[in-house]
Amino acid sequence: MKSTGLFILLFLLASCEVEENHVRIFYFRIDGETVFLKGRAQLYTNYDVDTPFSTDYYIYNLETPQLHINTGLDSTMAAEYFDFPRVAAKYSFTDSLNRAWNYTSVEGNLEITDVSEGVLFGDFEFVLINNRVETDTIRLTDGHFEISLENLQRVW
Repeated sequence: MKSTGLFILLFLLASCEVEENHVRIFYFRIDGETVFLKGRAQLYTNYDVDTPFSTDYYIYNLETPQLHINTGLDSTMAAEYFDFPRVAAKYSFTDSLNRAWNYTSVEGNLEITDVSEGVLFGDFEFVLINNRVETDTIRLTDGHFEISLENLQRVW
């Protein structure tokens, strides 16, 4: 039992991507398999000239498969829970025959569980449909991220 726990701990540590002092832990389960990605996270504060009026998060990765999650504009600038359609996801990958598959969320949620020392923590799950074949659905479950947060500003 101890060796199993140690193996899991070592696997998680090896899977954690720390790049230039950036934490990039980003994973989820799909069809019984856990997919590990190198995550990126941005929090935009939106301004009307010099007055902030909303925020929105972007959580994503750059490699394949790709998962992009974004929250809608939050006028409270303090929301921690977002459900569909206030949060949306897009998932894409290329199969072994080099065919592109693209999915868009039809339900789901994302919860920000903590922001500590510049790292954004949270959990998510989504149901997505194929952009070309509406009967082709996938579920992303047990999603989690611990990602260095980049704070940006946007003037509207």
